[in-house]
Amino acid sequence: EPLLKSDNVLVQDCASSALARIGTAASIPALMDNGRPEALRALGVMNAEGVDRALEKIAASKDDAASAAAIEALAIRGRRDLVPAFFTYADGKGRAAPKAAVEAIGQVGDIAVLEQLAGLMMAKEASPLSRDVLNTIVAIMRRSSDPAKAVDILVAQMSGASPRSQANILQALVQTGSQEALKPLADACRSNDESLQKLAVKLLAGWKSADGIPTMLELAGEETMSMPNHVNLMRGVSRLLAAQRRVDKTLAKQALDTCRRAEEVEMFQAILEKKK
Repeated sequence: EPLLKSDNVLVQDCASSALARIGTAASIPALMDNGRPEALRALGVMNAEGVDRALEKIAASKDDAASAAAIEALAIRGRRDLVPAFFTYADGKGRAAPKAAVEAIGQVGDIAVLEQLAGLMMAKEASPLSRDVLNTIVAIMRRSSDPAKAVDILVAQMSGASPRSQANILQALVQTGSQEALKPLADACRSNDESLQKLAVKLLAGWKSADGIPTMLELAGEETMSMPNHVNLMRGVSRLLAAQRRVDKTLAKQALDTCRRAEEVEMFQAILEKKK
């Protein structure tokens, strides 16, 4: 334990690794004081009586930094049973502990907590924590075995939500890159809320894969789509077509037919010429 205070961080980490194997609950304070990732990992894997109980007590304390470290260690220990407690901590005061709690939920939670996470994100929409919740939602959705269900859960939360919360949910959908997210994103591009529509178009125009091209072209071809939004969508289409090793001729022809301006036609013709 004294080596955890060494001037050499390598010695500190080796001491933490050793305590992970031979330490007891009595070593918790020393590891907590060290605070390095290796020390938290040691707390997360230490197989000794009383460790879980002691960490739970610290997690529930009012010491923001200590609570955060204990929460992180409990997440490493895979304590799925503590998800309800993590939500309580996430809604608490301070910054470090709520952030650690949200990350812990992302580490041990699954699709079953998505609805509650969306509710938390909406409740904290004016707080920096909303960004942490968004990242956690994305992490859970990316590893979900049922992306369509995950998308449905999030889309259901958009009804009645504030424009800011709807925007956060849209960003979560887009970051997953799931094809199931394209329809709700397209629906938002037709929203009567101008700011939400503008954001949705911007997000769709930045779609990372070619499976978004048909949706972009469909929207860009609608007469009700404003010129600025049309331009953004067509730029997104051109970016994705230009990235293809072999341009999809059907999509390229559809893009040319959808163009409203001469410069757009020239842009797509240049892409086709370059690919030849």
